[in-house]
Amino acid sequence: MPETLLADTDSEHPVSLSVDEINTLAEEDFVHFFGDIYEHAPWIMAAVATLRPFASRADMYIASAMVLDDASEKDQRALLGEHPELARPDLNEGSLTVESAREQEGAGLAMLDGSLKGELNEIAQRYTQRHGFPGVVCVREHPNTASIIAELNRRVDRQTAKEVQTGVAEIKKIARHRIISRVSEKPGGPGYLTTHVLDTAYGTPGAGMGYDVAYVRHDRRCPVASGRTNSDGRSESALLSGADFIPGEYEIVFRVGEYFSGCAGSSGGRYLGDVPIRVIVDEPDQHYHVPLIVSNWGYTTYRGS
Repeated sequence: MPETLLADTDSEHPVSLSVDEINTLAEEDFVHFFGDIYEHAPWIMAAVATLRPFASRADMYIASAMVLDDASEKDQRALLGEHPELARPDLNEGSLTVESAREQEGAGLAMLDGSLKGELNEIAQRYTQRHGFPGVVCVREHPNTASIIAELNRRVDRQTAKEVQTGVAEIKKIARHRIISRVSEKPGGPGYLTTHVLDTAYGTPGAGMGYDVAYVRHDRRCPVASGRTNSDGRSESALLSGADFIPGEYEIVFRVGEYFSGCAGSSGGRYLGDVPIRVIVDEPDQHYHVPLIVSNWGYTTYRGS
């Protein structure tokens, strides 16, 4: 067992292990160190321990996401139920994990007061009452509380079966960030992935369009990033880069329907909803740019530069 594991893994700054170290850990030590990557579900990482060795931390994350995909819907719902309601840890007193507390504090949710706190509490409770489990959001991928509230508002009235899928996807995102914080990786190459949206219906950049990015392995999606385009229609930074930009298939899902329904002056019927674009990365040391040229009636894409 590496000496670094003698440190308290519940400390404010958890120790980090290399991929080589995690590949040689005894299963018991692996579960001890990573068992809380998924909230109150050490069984997931116990299964992951048997799938070693991993070539990278991205491989480790993908393996854990696939274990969760293979779980029964009952187990997935139970996992959703283990997550605390956002900004209301008192509802889960005694069960809020160190990681969840750290993430909520980092997003500023522990210090909320006034109207924002009331607004978040209201939508969070309404979500739980409707679906029977808390609304799980990867808060690290949202710039502020207003964005988190908007995400829950976007999802609260959807079908519960859809929200089970969305909640599981958010749990995967949370797990990925936790794995990144605990597994050190050798620097990757100079390659990276970017996007740019152009709105041909209005002749403007596609500003504020939401997108989600996932690895695709064996036709299963393992979320790796999400966000919204900036005022120029671009991602603020690379969607993926360095050691986590590995060879394989990626899917970028653009929320086109949501974007056009929110455009001022938008009229007429709706045609496009979410637009998925899959790309194959076989040279991860290169720049892969995925433009989307779109109206509310059609779209095109190509490999940009």
